[in-house]
Amino acid sequence: MHYVIPREFPDFQGKMKRRYTTKMGKGAMQRASLRQNVSWTFIGNVVYAAGQMLVFVLMAKLLDAERVGMYALGLAITTPIFILFFFGLRQVLATDARNLSPFSHYFSLRLLMAVSALVVSAAVLVIGGYGGSTAAVIGTIALSKAVEAISDVFYGLFQRQERLELMARSMIARSVLMVPAFVVGVQLTDTVEWGVMGIVVAWLAVLLGYDYPQARRMLGHIQSTEASNSLEKGRLLNFSRKPLLALGRLAFPLAIATVLVSLQFQIPRYLIEHIQGVALLGIYAGMAYPMFALRTLVLALCQSAAPRLARLHAEGKTSDFRRTLLKLSAIGLLGGLLMIALIALAGEELILFLYKPEFAEHLDAFIWIAVAGAINFMLSYSGYGMTVLRIFKLQPALTTLAIILITSLCLWLIPKYGIVGAAWASILTDLIMLPIQVSIVWIGSGRKLPEVR
Repeated sequence: MHYVIPREFPDFQGKMKRRYTTKMGKGAMQRASLRQNVSWTFIGNVVYAAGQMLVFVLMAKLLDAERVGMYALGLAITTPIFILFFFGLRQVLATDARNLSPFSHYFSLRLLMAVSALVVSAAVLVIGGYGGSTAAVIGTIALSKAVEAISDVFYGLFQRQERLELMARSMIARSVLMVPAFVVGVQLTDTVEWGVMGIVVAWLAVLLGYDYPQARRMLGHIQSTEASNSLEKGRLLNFSRKPLLALGRLAFPLAIATVLVSLQFQIPRYLIEHIQGVALLGIYAGMAYPMFALRTLVLALCQSAAPRLARLHAEGKTSDFRRTLLKLSAIGLLGGLLMIALIALAGEELILFLYKPEFAEHLDAFIWIAVAGAINFMLSYSGYGMTVLRIFKLQPALTTLAIILITSLCLWLIPKYGIVGAAWASILTDLIMLPIQVSIVWIGSGRKLPEVR
């Protein structure tokens, strides 16, 4: 299906500045500069990453390594499921510079996919034979991800309109509320599952009290402007089969690619739990969490820059596109190197501050996990570049290759070297994949977009 882009649409007629205002009732909507968007996204992600890190640290302080391992296992099981059913809709929406689909299609498809992910998660619990506390932890984590899925698609709308301060405020609110909610749940019951249930309640409050009202207000403003694409007009819900199938077909390769990336990330965890046990998985997760928190900040730069990168490519500004992506990559690499230096100089003190003494017995793994994280930051940027360029069909094949590599390396190295071997497997896999993805982004950024008729 081909859509007509109105002649008034500013991004493609070049008649308005990049920073422009559109009348919206008594106020005005202004797209922020890249620096402002990066600043807001950085602040939001710093607070959000700090909240997640604090939850994990408190869990490790209040509970034992085995129950921390149960939490890590729950994340390892549910994350790929929900990433698959996310269908990459946030990225597709945020980079839809030509407004080819209305938001109602994205929102409706996300609702259907969130329910489907919950059903699949329940089926995994039954098929996998999980019971007791483990099943409860996995189930509550699935609920939290379902709530997160709805906020996530609203974030895509905020990104496309370059109103990332709205997303940042939501993330800050979620972080501020989730920590006390988790602590109350754990203190009252001495269980992980009720701590996670507290997070579910906190995130649901932010979704209903902030994300949804802001999105409705934004859509109302968009619909009231003469310059807006007529496809933005309509209901928030639209379950028409044909457009949802069309959107699903567009996003499906990205969905496969993102779930494969998640599986690549989770495979060391699966194999550590299978070969070494759930307690060592908890220790590995603790070692990896600082890099995971930093990766959240690294990806925040991608999220804030994605709409701008998409427009640069749509306008044929190849040099500006490449220069912007290289700058972001350099910032990510610098963050990784600083973390490596910190761990090299004060790794034991950091572990003892964050966790219980049993974690310090595996200090040698900490530095290797940091090295793996720093290299992965670079890989993440090239992967995001492929998404912005909408090179969706190639990504599943590349990630499948990475999964084969990391699985083979983990099966070889983990039995011999434990969690250090898992870190080595990640390093070797990313070093092989990085030049391949960088080459694809470099070539793809030079291609011209086909005209929309």
